Amino acid sequence: MCTMRTITPVWIDLALQNTNQQLVTTLRRRARAIATSKSSIDHRSPAIRVIDCVLSLNRDYDAFVTPRLKAFAEKHPNVRSVRQLQSEISKYRSPADFVRKTLNYDHAGRANTLSAVVDWLSQIAVKHLAPKQLSNVKGWARRANSNDYKTLAINGFGLAGFQYLRILFGADTIKSDRYICKFVETYVGNRVSPELALIVVEAAALEAGVSRRKADHYIWQRSRLSLLAI
Repeated sequence: MCTMRTITPVWIDLALQNTNQQLVTTLRRRARAIATSKSSIDHRSPAIRVIDCVLSLNRDYDAFVTPRLKAFAEKHPNVRSVRQLQSEISKYRSPADFVRKTLNYDHAGRANTLSAVVDWLSQIAVKHLAPKQLSNVKGWARRANSNDYKTLAINGFGLAGFQYLRILFGADTIKSDRYICKFVETYVGNRVSPELALIVVEAAALEAGVSRRKADHYIWQRSRLSLLAI
């Protein structure tokens, strides 16, 4: 996660204004590529989306997350809704036992985070049929505010995870992880907090007329490959 170094008020406003305009220019220039980018997110089950969100925190997505998601989907085809995932986790001695045996990942802390997120999201889904559960969660994702993660206060689940979960369920927003921070830092010339990176990129995407969700995906792709000089 990015950290915030104190930036003097004398030049912070000017620096951010310049950064915003540079980002707007970049996003407009890349708008066509962003608009045609495709994602399989919306076609995956809610259970897989939640596992994706928690499992991917500070882990290599292609090497670590993707094969585990694929293996889980193949071995547990009937675990699709958030509530079905909650029920499946409860069959094991502990969340850590579930994660170790079903996701091949021995990490008690991450397992507890997953269990807490699933329990919380299950309350939002409510006891309805799967389509209505998904509709409830999507409604939450659209209405939520980025600062809500503070109220949630789940250990190991900060702003980046909270925002990524919203994106996975259809919200038009920015995840503000280390890739987004690093991208913004190349423009502002200083370290920035995830909160500030979120504000800057969302404002730039809005002005550029680009979906924030697609801008996030574009920046993530470029930054993770260290292709920052766009």
